Amino acid sequence: MPEDKEKDEDKKYPEIWRMFDGVGTYLGYISENPESSSAPDKFHILVNGRENPYLDELVWTFHTLGEEIYELPEHSDGEPGSYVIAPVDKEEALSVLTDSGFMASLSTDDDNDELLRELDKLETIKGGESKRYSRS
Repeated sequence: MPEDKEKDEDKKYPEIWRMFDGVGTYLGYISENPESSSAPDKFHILVNGRENPYLDELVWTFHTLGEEIYELPEHSDGEPGSYVIAPVDKEEALSVLTDSGFMASLSTDDDNDELLRELDKLETIKGGESKRYSRS
């Protein structure tokens, strides 16, 4: 079996690059498309709309990289919705991001596990111990 296929079968999560500015403000992510998408070998970009001081700049910068751009609905508190740009080439998107003065960090399995634990905590009524994850 080719080495790439073996790596893919061992993957627990898709490849996700989280985007940040110089002071650590979360701006969105660049992630693998699901296998069921029309371009499973490509990636997509989500530009976060909530509390993103660079929203217009990032959408304007990235919109030419993908075939489609989707504007998600605004939040119930009036904050702007996010934008999804797809499909995109990962290397080109990362290059454009860093050339624009931003940075990206590759999410690890530990990062993704921690995010799932935190989301699970939000599901509990009193913020108590999760039924699926320990706090350790």
